[in-house]
Amino acid sequence: MKKFILLVVFFAAKSIISQNGWTSYTTSVPTGTTISQETVIFIDNAGNKWVGFNGAGLSGAAFAKYDDASSSWTFWNRSTMAIFSSTVSSNVKAFAQDNAGDIWIGTASGLIKYNGVSFTVYNIASGLPSNAINCLEYSNNMLYIGTQNGLSRYDGTTFTNYTIGNSLFPIANVVDVKAENANTLWAVSGVSLVKFSINSTFTSTSYTLSVTTNTANPLNKIFIDAAGMKWFVNNNGIIKYDNVNFTYFNTLYPNFIGTGFDGLDIGKGPNNGVLVTAPSNARVIQDVLLNFYLAEIIISFIHLSLCLSGPLLKLMLVENYGLQV
Repeated sequence: MKKFILLVVFFAAKSIISQNGWTSYTTSVPTGTTISQETVIFIDNAGNKWVGFNGAGLSGAAFAKYDDASSSWTFWNRSTMAIFSSTVSSNVKAFAQDNAGDIWIGTASGLIKYNGVSFTVYNIASGLPSNAINCLEYSNNMLYIGTQNGLSRYDGTTFTNYTIGNSLFPIANVVDVKAENANTLWAVSGVSLVKFSINSTFTSTSYTLSVTTNTANPLNKIFIDAAGMKWFVNNNGIIKYDNVNFTYFNTLYPNFIGTGFDGLDIGKGPNNGVLVTAPSNARVIQDVLLNFYLAEIIISFIHLSLCLSGPLLKLMLVENYGLQV
C-alpha cells in the first residue's frame, strides 16, 4: 500500500518521533551538501524513503535516501557523483521501483537506474523520445516514462515511444501518468486527460482524449482512488473526474479551498480519502490536518511552512490511515 509523505526542512534536533499517526525523520545535512526545494518523495518496497531535490550547483543534493533498516541517511550531489554531469541533471523529478528492486530516477535531463551499487544513464541516444523526464510509473513489468515529448515504455531492453510524431499519443508534455490496471494508464498535460489502453502483449494501443473546458484549472498531479475516480490538484484547485464529468471543488467549496489554492501533490489519505499537500500560502482553514467530506470522499489538507535554508532535513510520514482530528 502506497503511503503519502511530506517533506519539511527546518531547524530541529536529530530524532525519530511518532505522534498522532505521524512519524518524523530528522538528520543533519552532511558538510559540503546543501539542499534546495524538494521535488518528489517516494517509498520503495523495503520502506526506504527517497527524496528528490532541485539540486543546484556542485553541492546541491540531487536526492537523498533514508534507509529504513539502518535508520541512516545518504545524500547524492553533483560534487560526489560523476553521474551528474553537464548532460545529466541533478534536478530530480520522479522515482519508481521495478520488480528487480532497482530504483529509477527521472531528472530534468536524463533517466537514471540505480541498482544499489552503480548508476546507469538513459537518454535520447538510448531510445527515449526526450531527455526531459516529468514522471515515472512502473506497472505490469513495464516502466512508463512521461517526457516532454510523449510517453515511453521500457521493457528492460527496449524503449517503445508513443508520441504525437508517430500518431500513437495525443499530447507532448506528459506531466503525470498513473496506471489504473495492467492495461490502462492515465496521463495528463494542461487541460488534456488521456486514457491510454494497451493489450496484454503490448502490440496494440489506443487512446481516448478528454479536454476540460475550464482552462483556469489545468490538470496536474493525478491520483486514482479505489472507486476508479481520478483526482487532480494544481495551483488553482482540486478536480475530480468520474470518467464522464469534471468536478471543480474550488468553486463548490470556496470557503475551504478558494480560487488561489496552490496544490503540490495528491495521493491516498486517511480514511481512504484523498490527501493533498499545499505550501504555506495555500488557503486552508487552520494550520492543521483538516478533514471535510466532499461527496463522501474525505479531503485532507496539510498546511506546510517551509524554511528551506535550515541545516537539517525532516521527513514526516503518515503511518496510520485511521488518523482522526
